[in-house]
Amino acid sequence: MTELTQYSPSSDTEQVVCADDRIDQLVSALNGQKGRRILSETAPEALSAGEISGRCDSPLSTVYRKLEQLVDAGMLVERVRLSSHQDYTRECLPDVTEINVDIGGESGLSLVLSRRSPSPELPDQSTQSMSAD
Repeated sequence: MTELTQYSPSSDTEQVVCADDRIDQLVSALNGQKGRRILSETAPEALSAGEISGRCDSPLSTVYRKLEQLVDAGMLVERVRLSSHQDYTRECLPDVTEINVDIGGESGLSLVLSRRSPSPELPDQSTQSMSAD
């Protein structure tokens, strides 16, 4: 199971990423059209993997793989949507509102992420284990 961030709306916070392995992870998650399309589709509203699959015209297995990569990179979060029948569905939404590349900082290349909620490195973050919907 993957540790997933619970979404809690708050004012944007900034996180500067300088570590090469974290930069590689973020860039890898954005590599290819699928990851970027998932971020675009979930920006206006949280969507389930099935809804993303339909909107992106991608197999569900591909969507789950990309969702895991985006969540692990800290760009998407999952939350639970309850229906009127007391069923629940896991849905995703972006945690990153903006990504900027800084090439002139003290540590060389860095990425500056604007986040909706606390980043994974912040101590007040609540996490829980979630499995696929």
